[in-house]
Amino acid sequence: MRISEAVFRDMADFFDNVVRSANVWIDFLDFQGEVLVWNQCAEEISGYMADEVVGTDVKKLIYPDPGYRRKIEWEIRDLLARDRRIHDYRTVVTCKDGRRRMISWNIAKILNNSGENIGFVEVGMDITEVQEAQEHINKLNKLLETLYSISQMNMKEQDVASLTESACMS
Repeated sequence: MRISEAVFRDMADFFDNVVRSANVWIDFLDFQGEVLVWNQCAEEISGYMADEVVGTDVKKLIYPDPGYRRKIEWEIRDLLARDRRIHDYRTVVTCKDGRRRMISWNIAKILNNSGENIGFVEVGMDITEVQEAQEHINKLNKLLETLYSISQMNMKEQDVASLTESACMS
């Protein structure tokens, strides 16, 4: 029995270390949505320390706008009602210092041995810079398309002008 207890303790320590040191936001919520686990990356991104959010409904802090928060809660509830997992669900969180960050969430139900939902694990990746870079690329592409269209119109006008000129010369 002691070997099993030691193995279990080692596995729990390993799990704790993986979650704590992961380079993505990881939190565990109970069925009521209160934070049970809040890792170091969640602290770094959000600015909220674990002791500030464990035991609370953190959504009130990271989604301060009640309408936006209700929309997110409803959408997540709806998606999880259809499936046990959500992939790449994007939200904008408000950090403790007021910064806004785009987070891509993967969320899964945690089921007990009876198959009952007892909580949720949320894994979030900060994609703010990626999103901003994509928006910049999109703007540049639109600019290039516009410049190309203008150049095509300009070429057509030059073609008409040179045809008219050559017709007049003949």
